[in-house]
Amino acid sequence: MKAKIYETVINFIKKHNLIENNSKLLIALSGGPDSVFALHFFHQFKNKYKAELIAAHVNHNLRGNDSEQDQIFCEKICSELKIPIFIKSVDVEKFARKNNQSVEEAARNLRYNFFEEISNHEKVDYIITAHNSDDNTETVLLNLIKGTGLSGLSGIPIKRGKIVRPILSLSKKEIVEFLELNKINFRIDKSNYENDFERNKLRNIVIPEIEKINPSLNSTLRNFSNNISSINIFIQQEIEKVFKKFVKKKENQFIVNQKLFQRENVLISSLIIKKLFEDHLKISFTSKDSDKVKNIVFQQKGTTIKLKNSVKVIREDESLIFFTEEKLFTDEIEIRLNCSQEIGNHEISIEEVNEFNENSNFSEIISGDKTEDIFILRRWKIGDKFIPLGMKNFKKISDFLTDKKVKSSSKKNHLILTNRNEIVYVVGLRIDERYKLTKNTKRKIGICLRKKNKN
Repeated sequence: MKAKIYETVINFIKKHNLIENNSKLLIALSGGPDSVFALHFFHQFKNKYKAELIAAHVNHNLRGNDSEQDQIFCEKICSELKIPIFIKSVDVEKFARKNNQSVEEAARNLRYNFFEEISNHEKVDYIITAHNSDDNTETVLLNLIKGTGLSGLSGIPIKRGKIVRPILSLSKKEIVEFLELNKINFRIDKSNYENDFERNKLRNIVIPEIEKINPSLNSTLRNFSNNISSINIFIQQEIEKVFKKFVKKKENQFIVNQKLFQRENVLISSLIIKKLFEDHLKISFTSKDSDKVKNIVFQQKGTTIKLKNSVKVIREDESLIFFTEEKLFTDEIEIRLNCSQEIGNHEISIEEVNEFNENSNFSEIISGDKTEDIFILRRWKIGDKFIPLGMKNFKKISDFLTDKKVKSSSKKNHLILTNRNEIVYVVGLRIDERYKLTKNTKRKIGICLRKKNKN
């Protein structure tokens, strides 16, 4: 049995190209049977893989003295095998309350944060976590019961970044029988037998009943999740191509061509919106969100809907504009002559033009003969009007912005620069006729609008 179970893991590592030779491995060690098996396996075959081993244990402090005994056990086994071990004690319940997480989620996050921390500090190549095929079965069924996409049905990833799971090829029963047969000690987490958590209910009550119908449930769901994973990888590759075709980013806006909803099927368009939500807008996605976005396509131009986290969608002629409503420019911003002011991702400066800076790249130069030294930058409001350069009569700012085809998503936030309560410049578009340069201009004022450099 010993040779057979080792061979199963070795073949699994080879098949999925999980570990390269001459690597440094971090074994995530809880003291339970799975992680103890992983520790012994890599200790047994460290010469085969030319691997350097270290271990890490997180004391969750959730089970009183049992948690302390888990830590002592892990320290002892690593000492016997001459494997360096890193220990961290955490307050899971405090972390869970602070971050509004379940105890399970908080414990997992704290564990992986510690593994990543050690990995970076010790220059680790791979983090070995000891998930087995039973864990995969539980994950697939739990996700199916709760409702999930293809990624949830793909089960536990065999490899994700530095994290590899080489004993997904083994069942819990195989691992425990191996350890008992070879008289290798391990710790038992008694809380696994309490049905307070969803996963425990599934493990202890539901799965045994399903296995009466299909005794090979682990193998069946492992093959199923592998197939789903392959399908999901293919779909994600296609989604990436379609996303690049129909979605463009412009500063803090995402512009979605409405042809997406005409040319692509419902599944593809929904997955594109899901990718936009989760990967770019960083907000959660539901089928209701997809329906809201698709419905706006059939509304009139200018229709706006509000999503989560201040994200809005506005319908334009041929596109949907996704943007985050910024709380900028609600107040008037004072800019003194020969000073500058940062506005979001831009900087605006106002300088008196002289022989030293007359060749600077000013956005506009206006006559300063009538201006005072304090300018006001603000959003335009209903009733604002000015005389656009080259015209004789006043024009409302709202009409001017419409004529200039400023998109609805940007229109209400457009800025104007005023002096003595008169508009001198509709930022980025046009100065006022009354402030143009003439041959009689005695003082010139340069206005410069530029993007801030990214460090």
